This record gives sequence, structure tokens and C-alpha cells, in this order.
Amino acid sequence: APPLGKEQVWVWGGPTPSWGGSMADDTLLRGAAYFNAENAVYVYGPTTDKMMRLHAGFKKLICQINSNCRSPGALANSEEENAELLSRLSLQYPNIVGAMCDDYSTSFTNLLLPERFEKMYRALKKHNEALRLYGVIYEFELGRGKFRLVQPYIDVVNLWHWNKESILDIDHYIALCQEDFPGKPIILGIFIHDYGCASCGTPPELLVYQLEKAREYIHKGVVEGIIILGDREIKKWPESARAVKEHLGLKA
Repeated sequence: APPLGKEQVWVWGGPTPSWGGSMADDTLLRGAAYFNAENAVYVYGPTTDKMMRLHAGFKKLICQINSNCRSPGALANSEEENAELLSRLSLQYPNIVGAMCDDYSTSFTNLLLPERFEKMYRALKKHNEALRLYGVIYEFELGRGKFRLVQPYIDVVNLWHWNKESILDIDHYIALCQEDFPGKPIILGIFIHDYGCASCGTPPELLVYQLEKAREYIHKGVVEGIIILGDREIKKWPESARAVKEHLGLKA
């Protein structure tokens, strides 16, 4: 499969006091610069004109709208109001292409109820129907009918492997994802820190395998890109971050 192009690579980050992160406003800019990435997923921090202006240099920007994992004080209004605010800001900042719902499915054990997502979805489209709603999904949640009621309110599935061993079964999980979300685009999450284990980095060789599989699925038209998490992991796991950077080989 051909190498990934810049249009297919995103870096995830933003100001957070958690997970060894940084509260600096420009933490995502520095993380994306490390990978020579031109697309970003701005999470944790506030949805404000100041922050949109700071990130206006990215070619494409996805911004978090839900409350889960948000930094203290970052969400100044309801999720629905945050979604509408982003919708309005996207008219001023045309690089905003969508909204991210982080860890929203973990609030529900067996079945996601749609009300919360319908409100965010409708608010996001209020001023700009072209915006897409991205939802974080973990591999262990698939294949159980958990998402059947929220189908209409997710435009793109952001699939992450919480348990790193499951990366070796990526074919199985992508097939499950297609069954759970028929016809929906998929974007793959790449964890440099192993959150399933909590205290270690993802081994470089496993990251390279995951990136090679991502290239294969992008080439087949099944997956539309990757999201690297993220800015805060570069100093935590320099070898793993370097393996991703070198494999991608994106030019500045």
C-alpha cells in the first residue's frame, strides 16, 4: 500500500492537567509540528475564539464538544450549547470540519441512549450542515449491538484499540466496526501510550504494524485516515513517537 499522505494524518491533543499533559495553549501545535502533521483534533480545552484563532493554521481541525475528559472549567456551557457555538465558529474559521465526542460511549454499559447525541448532532449542524460528528469507539465495545440507537447521530467512527493485543486482530475489529456502523467512514486511532496497561508505551514494532494495516485499509477505501494520540506522549515515550514519525515520513 502507498505511504500515508498528509491529508490522512491527524494529531490529537490540547491543554490538560491529566495523563502527563500540558496546560499550555499551544501544546497541540507543538505536538503536530513534531509529526509534520497539518490536521489536528483539538480536545480538552475550551471552545473559544482565542483557541480557534490559535489553531487556524491547521488545514483541517476537529474540536471536542462533549464533557467527558474535558479539562476543569473548559466547558463553560452545556454540550448542546458547545456544539452550537462550534457550528457558529466554523463559519468564521473554515478549517473547522467537525466535532469530536471523546469517551462518550463509556458512560453506557450495554446500550447507548440517543437523546444526548441527537441534541449535540442537531446543534452542530445548526449553522453549518457540512460539519461531521466523530465518535470515539473502543474495540471491546463492538459486536454487542451497543450503538444501534445512535447510528443516525454519528458521521464518522473513530476506532481505538484499548487493549494493545487486539491490534494483532485489527482485521476482525474493522469487520465488527463495519457491522456495527454500516456505511459509516472509519478513522483509526493510534495510541503511543498504552492506556490499557496504564504505565507503558506502545512498542514501536506494534505501532509500525498498526500503521501498515492502516495504510492497507486506507488503500482499500475502508478507512479514511489516522489520528495519533498525541501531543503529550512525545516526551513520555520518545522511541514510540519516533517510530511513528519515521514510519510516516511526512515532510515539513
